[in-house]
Amino acid sequence: MNISKPYDFLNQLLGKEAQIKLKDGTMIKGKVLAFDVHMNLVVQLQEELSQRYIFIRGDSLMFVERIE
Repeated sequence: MNISKPYDFLNQLLGKEAQIKLKDGTMIKGKVLAFDVHMNLVVQLQEELSQRYIFIRGDSLMFVERIE
């Protein structure tokens, strides 16, 4: 995995499961569907009975990690 920039990492996360921690301590697990130059994310939450999509502002992110 060759990652030299944050955008390379996010590009490799597209369509994959990730764990996201927000600055307020909230942990979110879901599939990363999209991101932009501000590192805003669109995430499909992991839920069995429904599909929910959320938008996360880039300035509220603490970390994003891929779930293998």
